[in-house]
Amino acid sequence: MAAWIWPSVCKTISQPYGRRNARYVKGYHTGIDIACPNGSPVRAVADGTITAAGWAGAYGNQVKQKIGGAEVWYNHFSKIVVSKGQGVSQGTIIGYEGTTGQSTGPHLHFEVRINGKDVDPMPYLGGSKVVPADSTDAEQVISNPFEGIGHLKEFFELITDPVTWLRVAMVMGGGVLLIMAFVGVAKTKALGALAGDKVKKVVSNAKPGSAGISKPGSGANGR
Repeated sequence: MAAWIWPSVCKTISQPYGRRNARYVKGYHTGIDIACPNGSPVRAVADGTITAAGWAGAYGNQVKQKIGGAEVWYNHFSKIVVSKGQGVSQGTIIGYEGTTGQSTGPHLHFEVRINGKDVDPMPYLGGSKVVPADSTDAEQVISNPFEGIGHLKEFFELITDPVTWLRVAMVMGGGVLLIMAFVGVAKTKALGALAGDKVKKVVSNAKPGSAGISKPGSGANGR
């Protein structure tokens, strides 16, 4: 069997196979996600027959292709351009990337199934050829599918980790408590200053002799 080609014009893997997360139906990621702009072409990785083409719930618009003893699932298409039972050659455009179904952004969710069980797609795509964005035929160029993962991968890992949101909540909660403490201190100082001003005012308004001191010449001996 000929070596498979890379299915997308993009090479950024935003989610690898096997990543564990409670939001997945099986508790782990059953394929690889290749992030790419909406409407980017997706090509058949090898010669084979289309076994399904249409809506598939959480997978959105899906195409399944039988290739030897494997079945390949291409998911979240914005548009499908093949039909069930159709034979396709390697490099044929079968649809365009999208974000249909359970998806947070445009990407191709690519799965490989052997006897109905999902397996890591990378051994099948390792060293594969990549179709350039401006290609109009099946001409291929060699490229590294892992190129460009870098910080984007780390970003996706960060925002999908529950611990990250717990830390954010703790920081925000601590910030609120700190603000409340500053407000409390400022309020206490303001009240103290106001009380001090009132005491000073009362003292300054007191009249001499009003506390029982007799004026000269007054009283019984004031003759």
